[in-house]
Amino acid sequence: MRFVKLSEKEMKNISRFYQNMVGDARVILLYLSGKAVGEKLSEHISDDASLKKAGKMIKGRGWVEEIMLEKNQAIVQGSIEIDKSLDQPSCDMIRGILCGIYEEMTGEIIEANEEKCESLNDEHCEFKIKKKEFEG
Repeated sequence: MRFVKLSEKEMKNISRFYQNMVGDARVILLYLSGKAVGEKLSEHISDDASLKKAGKMIKGRGWVEEIMLEKNQAIVQGSIEIDKSLDQPSCDMIRGILCGIYEEMTGEIIEANEEKCESLNDEHCEFKIKKKEFEG
């Protein structure tokens, strides 16, 4: 299997390009791109230690420097998406990767909300993982 390596600077350039082209829809594009990655990564996960294995794969592919995955949260340090020039959480591809993995593992529609982000000078990025609630 071939892999493409992108630097942090290149990732920021892609994000800024999307921002210039489609505005805030950039968040959706990056999230959905990440979700597609997460769904593919989950094809390699099928055992009881699946969260640990998923974390190793995310780290091994260079998306993060450190990651801890639990049933209802993910803690990330050193996301490749950190961008201190933004005034909002910026790890949209990571959020998508997490949703893709958790959805494939649980068979449910999952929400991952980035509640802390290194882009906002938090110590780490923190995602709350939960089943999506539908109104109606």
